[in-house]
This record gives sequence, C-alpha cells and structure tokens, in this order.
Amino acid sequence: MLAAVFYGCENEPLQQEPNTPKEVSAEGMIKLGKRLENSFTVENMQKAYNNLVK
Repeated sequence: MLAAVFYGCENEPLQQEPNTPKEVSAEGMIKLGKRLENSFTVENMQKAYNNLVK
C-alpha cells in the first residue's frame, strides 16, 4: 500500500498548449443580456426597509 501511495504521487510533466493567437474571435465572445436596474439604490433600499418594518 505504501508503494501505491508513492507511485500515485509522482509528478507528471505539464502539457503545454500550442501557441494560440492573442486575439479573441467574435465566436468566442460572451453575449450579455439586457442591463438590469441597480437593485442597491437608495430608493430600492428604502422600499425594502419599509416592507420589513410593516
């Protein structure tokens, strides 16, 4: 069992990826949705506080 532990702990060389272009293609870009309203405005916090006080 001790031999299995030492054998399993051997470091393997890391595989290096081939040189990739530094430019990101349009296909790899993240598509974002609509911008949401900031939920932490003073008005929203006041509404939440008033709901909790009731």
